[in-house]
Amino acid sequence: MIEEDDSYNVDNDLATVCNLVGTQHQSKNSVATEKSLDSPIIEKSELLIDKKLPINLDIVIPMQNSEKNEDEGITWLTCAGQLKLLVNEVKECDLVLDKIKTEQFPNPVLFLINSIQKVRTIQSIADAFLKNASDILTQTISNNSTDILHDQTEYNSLIDHDPGKREKIVTASHRHYLISLGPHQPKLTSYPRNKSINTNKQRQFSSRWYIEFPLLEYSIEKDSAYFFVCFLFPNGPDREFSDNAWVTEGVRVWHKMKSRGKNKPGKLSEHFFCSVHKAALKDYCNFMKTSCHIDVLFDQANREKSIQIQHEREYNKQVIKILMDTTRTLARQGLAFRGDGDDKNGNFIQIVELLSRHCNVIKTWLDNKSMRSYHVTYLGSRSQNEFIELLSSETRN
Repeated sequence: MIEEDDSYNVDNDLATVCNLVGTQHQSKNSVATEKSLDSPIIEKSELLIDKKLPINLDIVIPMQNSEKNEDEGITWLTCAGQLKLLVNEVKECDLVLDKIKTEQFPNPVLFLINSIQKVRTIQSIADAFLKNASDILTQTISNNSTDILHDQTEYNSLIDHDPGKREKIVTASHRHYLISLGPHQPKLTSYPRNKSINTNKQRQFSSRWYIEFPLLEYSIEKDSAYFFVCFLFPNGPDREFSDNAWVTEGVRVWHKMKSRGKNKPGKLSEHFFCSVHKAALKDYCNFMKTSCHIDVLFDQANREKSIQIQHEREYNKQVIKILMDTTRTLARQGLAFRGDGDDKNGNFIQIVELLSRHCNVIKTWLDNKSMRSYHVTYLGSRSQNEFIELLSSETRN
């Protein structure tokens, strides 16, 4: 039977989530640090004088790292998710105001503390948004990626889908256009024969190769084979001395395309596993991660879904930071995380529930667990053990 909050799949793997949170930061007051955290434990006595307090917590406060991006894959959609998170935080200010309006005997000190913490949370998220947005804007302009917003027909008319007639890729919009079309893979009833090859050998292209090598292209114009990603990204690291046959002239030695015996891989396998192809494939994946391609820019449903995913990702980072800080606090104080009986009465879960009464981030996380896959909360025994292991690994390193 699957435990309610300890079930894992690829998307819910805790270590993956933690690695997305941020960079290393050593706290002078802590016995352990975690790569997913960039903040020290802040004692309660320091609560009112800490100028970087970002969220409404009384015991632990994760702080924002302003020196470097938390994730190498930050895109404009990440900024959109941060902006949505910022809007939600601003809306929560209404709850603070409503409370002070409706209480019969309002507490001015508590109101001011909550207000300061909420405003500093907003400031922290806003600072991260401004930094990421500025970096992405500068990078986008320098890479000439904004030309996708221009008239597509002006660029598309310069690029032929057939790799044998295709001109050199010079702009990002060319790549966007070709990616939207996909590899050129015509399936003909019969392909031309290469008369220079012996009749007892493979003398023509085979469409079956598309299945094994999905990025393989065939040119009807030149009766030659190409690789899609190598054409899109012919230059860069590990490609200084690359063979341009798969990019410019094309390959048509059909009898050597597949394996020719033991220790004699075919041309297709040789190129597929070489460093040149892997480097081009890496550039292709990074280019797709930017999420600036046509499907996202011009498809409203995809755009809204991508923004929501980024918003949830930013929100989940906040939750993981708080849970990791709770783990660090218990470890530093030498307190048991749970007893031999019911985990619900353990120190870890009780502290998290205490925080949920004062921190809206944790409260929302616990209230919405039924909307997540497997109702995961990362509060079970296996999750706690993994938190501890992450801290101990960082200490040993």
